[in-house]
Amino acid sequence: MTLTIELDDNIKKQLERKATEAHMDFSDYVATVLTRTADDPIVPAKRRNLGYGEGLGYWMADDFDEPLEAFKDYL
Repeated sequence: MTLTIELDDNIKKQLERKATEAHMDFSDYVATVLTRTADDPIVPAKRRNLGYGEGLGYWMADDFDEPLEAFKDYL
């Protein structure tokens, strides 16, 4: 189903800014606003901290990308 809404440029800019702040796509943000009730707050997506596991002792073998002996018949 497609819904067409004409928006004032100022309102559209405000909605785009709010969608960016909520880390949401513009159309998803507008759909959320249109379907929510007054009691439902819009919760922004939780930001992930990159590099969280850095330095925790994970390692990768030097031959990680080498073919495995068990699969040599399939290669």
